[in-house]
Amino acid sequence: MLRSGAMATICAAALAGSLHSFGLDGGVILCVADRDLDPERMPVMPRSTQVPFFFGAADMRQEISGYSVDTGLERYRPASAFYGTVDLAGDTGAVATPPCRHEALSAGPYAGHELKSCERTVVLDGLRVTYRFQERNAALIPEFDRFLSAKIVEWRANCHATERL
Repeated sequence: MLRSGAMATICAAALAGSLHSFGLDGGVILCVADRDLDPERMPVMPRSTQVPFFFGAADMRQEISGYSVDTGLERYRPASAFYGTVDLAGDTGAVATPPCRHEALSAGPYAGHELKSCERTVVLDGLRVTYRFQERNAALIPEFDRFLSAKIVEWRANCHATERL
């Protein structure tokens, strides 16, 4: 039988193994689970103040009713995923959101499709967040903001959970 101190050490090690810590000046601000990080952007951002997050279409459909993907683009990451960054050092002043842009795909397996990509920058829980989505989901912006606010709270709590163990 393990003593409670030994069990806490094992739990902390297991929990910390699936989390990545992000912070400034030696302090940790967010502890993000592997499943929430953008695997394509993590290798280039390990010491950055930018926290790259990624949620696939299946995850988003579970979290937000009405999230949809253009037919034929389900496997095309820029068209199906919800992704972006949390900027730990970004200016939290006024933010401007550029208009959506339309791009005709002319090569590859998705040739003939049109991407209607949008980007939003907003301050959530005191952090500057930029995320990308398809124009067809623009009506879901309030839900996106609530979803990301809850994620930031979760990621902050993850740090405190590892401190307690």
